[in-house]
Amino acid sequence: MDEKDNRTVSTGTYRIRGVSRDLYRAAGLRAATQGTTLRWVVLQALEAYSAGTWTPPNEPPGSHANGSERAIRGHDRR
Repeated sequence: MDEKDNRTVSTGTYRIRGVSRDLYRAAGLRAATQGTTLRWVVLQALEAYSAGTWTPPNEPPGSHANGSERAIRGHDRR
């Protein structure tokens, strides 16, 4: 809840472009095998990244991950 005006904050649904079905399926299966959800795995990664406790490895040259993969229900947040 936003304490400033007592409204519930909704984060919505996020899509990440460039994630293949195979990668999504494999990650979801691994999460399920470990007794968790892919949502929880992503939340933990975002928490660690925003806290500065985890940094992803450098992107390979020629990758197209330039921030444009973030979209919310089809609306780019660039």
